[in-house]
Amino acid sequence: MRISRFLDSIVIRRMLPEDVPTRIGLLQDPAVMRNIVDIAAVEPFSRLERGNQERLEHGWTNHLDYVFELQNGTVLGYGWLADIDWVDRRCEFSIAILPEHRTGLGRVCFLAMMRHIFMQLGLESIYCQVYETNHMMMATSELAARGSVRSIDDVYVAGQWRTCYSWIETREDFVSQANAA
Repeated sequence: MRISRFLDSIVIRRMLPEDVPTRIGLLQDPAVMRNIVDIAAVEPFSRLERGNQERLEHGWTNHLDYVFELQNGTVLGYGWLADIDWVDRRCEFSIAILPEHRTGLGRVCFLAMMRHIFMQLGLESIYCQVYETNHMMMATSELAARGSVRSIDDVYVAGQWRTCYSWIETREDFVSQANAA
C-alpha cells in the first residue's frame, strides 16, 4: 500500500476555537504525553484551554495550529508549527493523532503536513525530533536511518529520560522523495 495515494484524502485546516477542547484532551492522553514534551502534562485543562483560545484569538506569528480531517469532516488529529522563522523559512513541527486513527493515518498526516509546509507556506526546512520509544510514527530502525543526530537522555518526560532522533527535513529532500514514490 503506497502512502502517497492517501495524501490527497487529508484536509489540513487552521484550528478553530471549537477544536480546542478535543485537542487538549488528546494532548493529555497518556500515550501522547509519553511521546511529546508538552505543557499538557503539568497544566490543568482550564488553563490550557484559556491559553489555546488566547493564542487563536490574538494570533502568534511564530506558531500555527492545524487540524487534520478526512474529506467527510472526520477529525484525525492535530499538528502545530512552532518557532517559525519566516525570514530563514524554517520551523519545528509536531503532530498528535486521535487514538481511533493512530494505525497508519499518523504517517499520512505527517507527510500531508510536510507537503503543506513546503508547498503552501513556502518554508524550506523543518526540524524533526522523535523519541526513540515513539513507535506510533516509525520503527526505531527507520528513525536510526533517518535521524542525523541521536541524543541520549535528551529530554525528561513522564518520569523518564528519553533518547531522541533529530534531523532536518528540507523541501528538496521532500520533493525528491515524492518524485521517487
